Amino acid sequence: MDGMNTQRWVTQLLSIGLALGLAGCGAAPTTTPTAAPLLTPTELGQASTPGAAATATYTAAPTATTAPTHTVVPPTPTPIGLLTLTEAGRLGRGQAFQMAWSPDATRLAIGSSVGAYVLDATSLDVLAFLPTDGPVYLVRYSADGQWLAGGGVRAAPGGDLGVAWVWSTSDGALRHTLPIDYWLNDLAVDKTGALLAVGGLFPTTQAQVWDLNSEAPLYTATLERGGAAVGANQSAVGVSVAFSPDGGTLALAGGAAGVTLYQARTGELQGALPGPAGPSYDLAYSANGKRLAVGSTQQAVVWDVPGRTLALTVTAESEVWHVAFSANGRRLALTSGSAVQVVDAASGALVRSLPTEGPVLSVAFGTGGAGAELVRAVDVGQTYAWEAGSGAAVSAAGGPLSGFTGPVQGMAFLPNGALLSSELDTLRVWDVARQTSDRAWDVAAEGQPAAGPDGKEVASGYCEIKDNFSGACALHLVGVWDAASGEQIRSLQAHTQTVNAVAYSPDGRWLASAADDGAALWNALDGALVYTLTAHTAPVAALAFAPDSRTLATAGYDGQVIVWDVAAGTPRTTLTLGAPVYALAFSPDGTLLATGSAAPDSQVRLWRVADGAVDPNPLAELAGHTGDVRALAFAPSGAWLVSGGAPAPTGPDDETVRVWTLAATGAEEAQVLRPDLGAVFGLAWSPDGKTLAAGGSDGVVTVWNAEAAP
Repeated sequence: MDGMNTQRWVTQLLSIGLALGLAGCGAAPTTTPTAAPLLTPTELGQASTPGAAATATYTAAPTATTAPTHTVVPPTPTPIGLLTLTEAGRLGRGQAFQMAWSPDATRLAIGSSVGAYVLDATSLDVLAFLPTDGPVYLVRYSADGQWLAGGGVRAAPGGDLGVAWVWSTSDGALRHTLPIDYWLNDLAVDKTGALLAVGGLFPTTQAQVWDLNSEAPLYTATLERGGAAVGANQSAVGVSVAFSPDGGTLALAGGAAGVTLYQARTGELQGALPGPAGPSYDLAYSANGKRLAVGSTQQAVVWDVPGRTLALTVTAESEVWHVAFSANGRRLALTSGSAVQVVDAASGALVRSLPTEGPVLSVAFGTGGAGAELVRAVDVGQTYAWEAGSGAAVSAAGGPLSGFTGPVQGMAFLPNGALLSSELDTLRVWDVARQTSDRAWDVAAEGQPAAGPDGKEVASGYCEIKDNFSGACALHLVGVWDAASGEQIRSLQAHTQTVNAVAYSPDGRWLASAADDGAALWNALDGALVYTLTAHTAPVAALAFAPDSRTLATAGYDGQVIVWDVAAGTPRTTLTLGAPVYALAFSPDGTLLATGSAAPDSQVRLWRVADGAVDPNPLAELAGHTGDVRALAFAPSGAWLVSGGAPAPTGPDDETVRVWTLAATGAEEAQVLRPDLGAVFGLAWSPDGKTLAAGGSDGVVTVWNAEAAP
């Protein structure tokens, strides 16, 4: 069984991305800023009093070289009344975390943010979806394939703890849900379905064994070396667990503790296998139970279990996260970086190296349709199958995974009703009616994306140079793509830190970007940098254009909302809220500005807007959220406002979508939706106001049909 540290596992997945869709576009050359005026912090008067206008003068923005080909038509208000929201579907299968092949490699189990999926190994059709009330970080089959176990987290007083699920693979029925007192690094079910072993995450050096018939813990086993418990300073890797094929022995490994063997039912210590010298990441028994392979740092070792002797050491180029024996025990497959190495299990000689496109997440031996032995592997977005004898790729077996999505960071509708979503490492366009993805760009997308008002372009912040393990970005850009062809039109460089949001002006003339190092305004027609807006003293989290395209609002972690004269590049109004502001939205008629604040303030506020200036006294303060308010969206009719909540670092969770009915004097809460999306980071209304979409950290988009009462 695989014992990859869960936190390290999640970090690795997040860093290499979860872009499982269509091929990405080629990069366009970075646009060099023209001689347009650039505003400096000194010119903007960062120390000026809130609401005071800047005194410096600025050159007017350049005239667009090509007039926009569309006009902005103000929406026609509809009578204020009740809104009926009917869930119409969910886009995406959630964020994929871990994958495991069944013992015969005919099935692929995938743990995700919304449950566990079981796929056919050849067609990749979903055979079963196993919903859970929390993310599934670990998935493991029993040695005979009759049981599937999953591990995740559950909410508990004082912080999240572990949970384990066990399903019968014959009918997909959930047989057991077991609370665990710590986060899980690994788990295993014996072939009888009577015992479950769970290995704890570092610094825990213990494994717990449960009797599934009574759903009660039998005993606690501890990693040992030479009879002594492993000290917490010896390893930063959790405990890996594996039952022998006959179910009689439980093996534990982790850190530099070697392997400890226990009698599976009683917990009686049977002995220890010292080493390997480095951390242990994975355990795998041969089918006859006489060999035990351990994946470690740049090597895999194989033990002769009856003789308690080291039988083989295989050197690899990097960490060996996964190991698997062939059915006859003659070959051993191990994963090292972006390759599967198949070695002779007796001599350790390399039989062949099978390359993949990304770090391998799971490997197994199985049989093909003609009875030939196959090696199967999977990385983040691709499955592979090779003939074990020749190493030839089996083209008909598996292929690209699809439908799995990363955490949704933001979204926007295109005029034609398609939905643009920014996910971790993917920018995607959805056909909402068919609930399929029409296009995906394999880019490290950042923050809230935007669709041009004519629907011909889409834009997003993205990372051009990213470390595959740490996830650190060395070059942050704003990208613009052709929405129809997918071709990248331009790449804009002004920010040195994460880009949190982009927005087009309704007239199509401007493109604005908000980042941790400030905001910028671009000529949307040629990509020229017009202004840098650096009045904020902390990261800028959100921005929004007013319907007149002459007014831009920015908000940031400094608790300020600054309303700008776009043509002059000067602040008109500065609001100081006292808490970070994460979300902004103008009403369709431009008379209201909505702001969403971080916890513990957690307020949605409405502000009156007239002639581009904002009344410093809020029209309404809408209480209800208990966490951070991360998303806001006005209905096209102007009758409703929706807000999305997210858990704050401390305090109660808030994963709700709240619907507010607007009136001349303010607003009142009409509905509270709990779409099970995790933190809600994205909200968008379709242009006709008949569809509402919400996306969150679970990597799923929920869509509602919206109907106003007569």
